[in-house]
Amino acid sequence: MSEAVLLRHLYLAMFSASVDQRFVSRHLCTLWMDGDLESPQKRLLARIVPSGLIEYLKMPALSVAEAENLDFLEAEESEFAAYEQRPDGQGGSGKKGFGAMARLKERIGDLVTDGP
Repeated sequence: MSEAVLLRHLYLAMFSASVDQRFVSRHLCTLWMDGDLESPQKRLLARIVPSGLIEYLKMPALSVAEAENLDFLEAEESEFAAYEQRPDGQGGSGKKGFGAMARLKERIGDLVTDGP
């Protein structure tokens, strides 16, 4: 049963719409994955995840500054998603968008319509 809980939290850690849920699930997955390389949890993960991702997960942890930057980017993305999903269809103050995600989407849109 613990493997099923791990799979559920692994899914929520990656795909949950709630930033808080992703944080909690990531923390739980980290706790469960800590330990021996031959633990049942790590063997299960090795069976369901591509080997390239497993190698990526073996990389050293982020520094505090890098983690804070990622948290900032994720919060900014979450704010942008809330901004886009307003029921009245307006993005707030009439601005085209804000944040890194808005700039990225705008640049991609420009490339698609105008070409390189």
